[in-house]
Amino acid sequence: MRISDRAVAVQAGPVDLIVLPTGIRDVVTVRGSVDTWPDFRAGGELVQEMMAGTLDKGTLQQDRFEIASVLENLGAQMSFSGSTARVRCSARCLRADLDAVMGLLFEQLLQPAFDDSELDKSRDRLQASIQRGIADAGYRADLALARRAYPAGHPNYMLSPDEEAAVVTAVDRNQVVAAHSRLLAGHPRLVIVGDVDVDACRRAVESAAAGWSGSASPATPDLPGTGIAKPGSEEVHIADRDNLDVRWGHAVDLTRTDDDFLAAYMASFVLGGNFSARLMNIVRDKEGLTYGVGSGLRGFDQRYNGMWRVHVTLSQDNLDRGIEVTEAVLRDFVADGVTADELLEKQDTIAGSFQVRLATTAGIAGALLQQMEDGRDASWVDRYPERVRGCTVEAVNESIARYFDTDRLFRAVAGSIPERTEA
Repeated sequence: MRISDRAVAVQAGPVDLIVLPTGIRDVVTVRGSVDTWPDFRAGGELVQEMMAGTLDKGTLQQDRFEIASVLENLGAQMSFSGSTARVRCSARCLRADLDAVMGLLFEQLLQPAFDDSELDKSRDRLQASIQRGIADAGYRADLALARRAYPAGHPNYMLSPDEEAAVVTAVDRNQVVAAHSRLLAGHPRLVIVGDVDVDACRRAVESAAAGWSGSASPATPDLPGTGIAKPGSEEVHIADRDNLDVRWGHAVDLTRTDDDFLAAYMASFVLGGNFSARLMNIVRDKEGLTYGVGSGLRGFDQRYNGMWRVHVTLSQDNLDRGIEVTEAVLRDFVADGVTADELLEKQDTIAGSFQVRLATTAGIAGALLQQMEDGRDASWVDRYPERVRGCTVEAVNESIARYFDTDRLFRAVAGSIPERTEA
C-alpha cells in the first residue's frame, strides 16, 4: 500500500500533524519543525543555535537532570536543533509513552528556563566549535566558497570565524528569549510514524501544544540576489594540514521545488554523487590522485537557492595535477553532458536508496516532514522513485546547459599549500 494511502493529515490544535501507522510494533518516531527566519545578516542563526541547544537543558517545571531521568526511565530519546531558517525537533519512544513524550517535548519548546549557566555552556560549545573550524581545511575551503557565492544576508552565506566569535560572545539572555519568541510565533508541523493510532496522536499533540500561540509561518523575507560576478580563486594557508581540501562552486538559480531541480540534481549525481560516479572513475580510479572527490547541489530550500559544489582532497604532491584533472572532467561534463547509460545506473541508485530509506520509521518521518516543509502532500513521497526513473537524458543535459557553467566556477584551496617554483 502506498504511503499516501496510509498517512493521515489532521489539525491538532495549532499543529499541522501527519500520522502514519506502520506494522512495526511498539516503536514510535517523531519529527517536527517550525520556520523561524532569524536575521542572517546579524548572525541570528547563531543566536538561534544557542536557543535550540538549551531547550533540553531545563524548563520552568523541571531541571535538566529531572528531564534526563524521565527520558531514561521511559527509554525515550529527544533532541532539538537550529537548522538555518528553522528549528527542528525529534523523538523516539514506545507507543505506551507517547502522551508523556509529547508532553515533555512541548514543555521544553514552550517553557524553557534558559538558565544563565546553561547559556554560558552553550556559548562555550559554540566558541570551541568555531576554533576547531579554523584548523579544518574542508570547513575553511567551504567558508571561502560560500562568502564568494552568496551575499551577506543570504541563508547560505557564512560569517568569518572572527565574526561568528564576536556574535557568540555578545549574545545575552534577552537575545535568546527573543529568538524563542520568534519560534513560538511560527506554525509547528509534526510527523508521527510507527505503532500509533491517529486519534490518540491528535489528542496527545493537541493537549501538549495547547499553549502554543503561533498561527502562521513567517513570510519569506526579501533575500539579496545571488550569483558570482566573476570566476576566481583563493588559497587559505593552514599549518600542518598536508592533505588539502579543494572546492569549486557557483550559485544556481533554482529552489528545491522548481520543476528543473530534479534534472539538475540527477546531473550532479552522475558527475560525482557516489563511488561509481564520473569524478571518482577518473580522478581516483584512473589517475590515482585522491580517495575523495565528488559533486553535489548544496544548500537548496523551497524558499531560496543553493550552489553547485565540487570537492576533492589532495596531497601536496598531487595538488596541481589533481586540480588540473578535476577541472578537465568538469569541462567535459558541461560540454558533453551525461550518457544514457550513466543516467540509467544513477536512476536505479537514487530510486533504490530512497526506497531503502523508507524501510525505517525515521526515514519515513523525515521524508514526510520534508514534503510538509516544501508544501507538498504525502503523494510526493510515493511518486519520487518514478519521477527519478522518468527523468530523461535530454532533460538532464538541458539542465546542465542551463545551470552548470565552468566559466563561473570559483575555486578555494585550503591546507598547507606547497610553494611553487617558477619554471
